[in-house]
Amino acid sequence: MVESNLGNEAHHTRNYLRAQQIRNIKIMHEDRGRVGFRTDHRMKHTMAMATNELVRRNQIRFHRDMVVCDEKRSAEDLRNKLTSQLRSFMRIVHPAKNPWQQARVFFHGKFGPNKDDLVMTLMLNVEANQLFASDIDGKYAQYKPH
Repeated sequence: MVESNLGNEAHHTRNYLRAQQIRNIKIMHEDRGRVGFRTDHRMKHTMAMATNELVRRNQIRFHRDMVVCDEKRSAEDLRNKLTSQLRSFMRIVHPAKNPWQQARVFFHGKFGPNKDDLVMTLMLNVEANQLFASDIDGKYAQYKPH
């Protein structure tokens, strides 16, 4: 699952996969018909709550034979980086400036040199899994095992 962002990562990924002629892959269009998932504040809240619930219930685990496609990092490096990002990822509330406004809520882990790309990837996949599993309108039915 790829985030639909200003860097057009979802489009780049889709084009790369098509150029490689990779089969049996579904490109999700969950951003108002565009490739990828839009991660606005409301979606980040939804993803963060769903992921937090899985973490709270100890339902997120690392596979013992995890594969990493980065020659510079080991699976252990990636696990440590994700764990670190999870620890710094937080909900930030900016109070309303006046009584007629609501407080603004943000979710992120970008503080100084820290990034949150692995946490966002995890949360996107949690959301995609839930969307794919529920599939209310049958949009992904053809891709499910029968």
